[in-house]
Amino acid sequence: MRPPRSAAAGILLLALLAPLAASAQPIDPIVPEPDPGPGSGFTPPEDGFSWLAPERFREQSPGHYNFRWVAGATASDGHYETDYVRPESWPIEVNGCRTAEDYAAQAGADPVPTLNTYTFITAHDGHRISGPECLVTLDFPSEGSYDVRMLVNSPEGVELGAWEQTVTVNDLLIVQIGDSYGSGEGAVEWARGPDDQYGRWVDDRCHRSSYAASAQAARDLERADPRTTVTYLSFACSGGTIDRDYQRAPGMDQPIEFAIHTVDPYFYPADAPIEGSGVLGRYRGVQPDAPDDYSPGAYIPSQMAQLHAALVAGVPEGQVRQIDALMVSAGGNDAGFGPLAAACVVHDNCLHPKHVYTDPRPGATSSIPLALRVQLDMGEMPARYDRLAMALDGLGVPISDTYITEYPDPGTEFRTDGGGSPVPEECEEILEDVKWEFGMEIEGRQWVGGVDPDPPGPDPSNTTELGFARFTFMGGLNAHIRQAAARHDWHYVGGVAEAFQGHGYCVGANDDPDVPDRWIQTAAVAELQQGPKGDRSGGKGTLHPNRRGNQAVKEQILITAQEQLTTQEPDGGVHHRFDPTAPTATAVVDPRANVNGWHTDSVEVTLGAVAGGRNTLHRVEWSVDGAPQLTSATVPVAVPVTREGVSVVRYRAVDTAENSSPWQEVTVQIDRVAPSLEIIRPVAVPYTLDEAVTIDFTCADEGSGVSSCLGSAAVGTALDTATVGEHRFTVEATDLAGHDVTEVVDYQVWYPFGGMTLNGNNGAVPIQAGSTVVIRLDLGGDRGPGVIDLSASSSQAVACDTGQLLGERDPIATKGQLHASYSSGRGEHSVDWATDKTWRGTCRELALVVADGSVRTVLVTFR
Repeated sequence: MRPPRSAAAGILLLALLAPLAASAQPIDPIVPEPDPGPGSGFTPPEDGFSWLAPERFREQSPGHYNFRWVAGATASDGHYETDYVRPESWPIEVNGCRTAEDYAAQAGADPVPTLNTYTFITAHDGHRISGPECLVTLDFPSEGSYDVRMLVNSPEGVELGAWEQTVTVNDLLIVQIGDSYGSGEGAVEWARGPDDQYGRWVDDRCHRSSYAASAQAARDLERADPRTTVTYLSFACSGGTIDRDYQRAPGMDQPIEFAIHTVDPYFYPADAPIEGSGVLGRYRGVQPDAPDDYSPGAYIPSQMAQLHAALVAGVPEGQVRQIDALMVSAGGNDAGFGPLAAACVVHDNCLHPKHVYTDPRPGATSSIPLALRVQLDMGEMPARYDRLAMALDGLGVPISDTYITEYPDPGTEFRTDGGGSPVPEECEEILEDVKWEFGMEIEGRQWVGGVDPDPPGPDPSNTTELGFARFTFMGGLNAHIRQAAARHDWHYVGGVAEAFQGHGYCVGANDDPDVPDRWIQTAAVAELQQGPKGDRSGGKGTLHPNRRGNQAVKEQILITAQEQLTTQEPDGGVHHRFDPTAPTATAVVDPRANVNGWHTDSVEVTLGAVAGGRNTLHRVEWSVDGAPQLTSATVPVAVPVTREGVSVVRYRAVDTAENSSPWQEVTVQIDRVAPSLEIIRPVAVPYTLDEAVTIDFTCADEGSGVSSCLGSAAVGTALDTATVGEHRFTVEATDLAGHDVTEVVDYQVWYPFGGMTLNGNNGAVPIQAGSTVVIRLDLGGDRGPGVIDLSASSSQAVACDTGQLLGERDPIATKGQLHASYSSGRGEHSVDWATDKTWRGTCRELALVVADGSVRTVLVTFR
């Protein structure tokens, strides 16, 4: 459980935040350093002694804080000092001096002993410190509340007094992860000298700075309460993404690829090396020591891995430090802000349909307009934030509160309206000082429709390049951040974009580093301060908040964090108390069920939980189908569900204060077997023209149940026998799980057949070889001309005694042996067959092919 925070911390924080809500203007210095002691006008403490906690995230030189970061020999070796992240003891400075003279003597460079004897006793371990020192440092094993007693005796041994107080060791662990807006890009730690190639950073590879907004917020909290300390860790890295891997852009030594990439910044050669991502994956950093080194050791571990190593690795279960405030700035690079800005720098009008860009969809071979490309990249953002949330839940580190920061609006300056009031206006030109190889620039006034409004102003239809970037890209990205915060119970640090309006890139001369109202770094100033020297287009600070801009973001962070970091009572007292807020438990089924709520195979139910209020999550409890209850101290936890049928997973979350979420249930339905079906009618036999046949078929499914059972026609209706020839009847069955099965019956419809006659008889009378035989077919009515296909008809020799067919069929129609006639009056279908004299004494089978697909045969004996 988190230790209680002192009342003084909250009072000072509230006093600190009070003016910020009324104005977004940055104030520097923010808060004066706390007085290290009673100072002049000394009076003995009313409670016998006073105490404070030595600063941890302290200023080591003006404007620069002690990050305790060790760069390491390789990219993977960078880390924070272990005794800073996980100290073995926590010091508290206690002042029990009774006189101003004693205090001055004790606080000097060479302490002078007092005449009195001071005895300090820590109740938790009975440790005693006794001597002439009225200023002492007591060490405590962990955060929490401890009773401390002070006894004072005169030189003669007379007890002058005894006092007891509760001393609270309370350290806020504040962690920053994410991208350049979190690391402090644009606000370099130490500006480069005239002969330097680059400026210097707390961590050069990631461009981390003491001027980053979250570092400024942490420092303000450190100074706001002398009894509360802050441990600040930043893993944010400029250029980092949540999990979108970028590749290395082609260089001038690759002329074709470089040219393509210049006009289409979304294009990368297939074999280009991977730079990495940063938050969820490894990353080379924005300024690697060896730019061409892509070996495994050249990558920085993911920020999740670094955070885990700092707080979890080697720490016994249950002793992992809780993060009081996790600051997140992420998404801009995932959504493609860099390529978008580059595209609009390169092209006179990057939104014009003639300019197209790489389509990221799998298998895509054509290019697409910029608006569609941005839309596709934006469409990936919800899933990316969800994966970030899942990674945080599975980190093994308790997180009290997560804050995700809105991105600023970099593209407006102030103009004066008729009444003299400043009004934000879109920049006329932006990035004009970026000296690109071909003198290209991004035009804020470039209009797709070719019409420029008068008077100038922001374009609500987003038809300018800058308007598109401001409203569509930045507005859309911030909307995704706000939605992700709502989904995952993060705190959305808003007000940033609004605060930056009128303080954008174009305010003041672009090469002047001291323009108070400009909060966005220009390319010229970025090159001047952080480098690289002489290369405005290669700098990384352009379009990022400068030091003043980071102060503005810091203020919004503190405003948002006010309620989470303090509890104010009606009487103005600020303290921590038991928080009855229950945790929240969640269940995510993977893969998702179909629209009917069914799965076709085993699934995994991932149980997650978030502690409520200022509590710490303790465990997740669950059972499947009433089985014995299981417990996990870490989240998320994967629960496999394999049983076919309907299963119920029952779960809840419990925090360290034994607040529990309500029991909840998630139902999982699994059906692995496709439905069955049987076609009763029709069957694969010939039917007679216009024969009455009733359709009948059935479908069944013992799992999820039949969703649909559809035939070519419905059960109980008449089968189609209205036309002769081949027909197909199909039945398709689908179950609620999505399995489907299809059965097919092919059937034929023939004319009614009444037989064949040869010269008036049924073929029993031998025929004179060489004569012409008249064959009549009874097809049950007048079927019109051409009903017999002479070209397909044939005859074949047959053994007269056995009826066995001999030799090959003779396509007699090609020899002119067959002639059909038709009498419309009588509806008779006749065939004249000219036989061959050589057939004397043999037998043959005559096969006539009818247009209904049937073959009518007759055996003929020749004499």
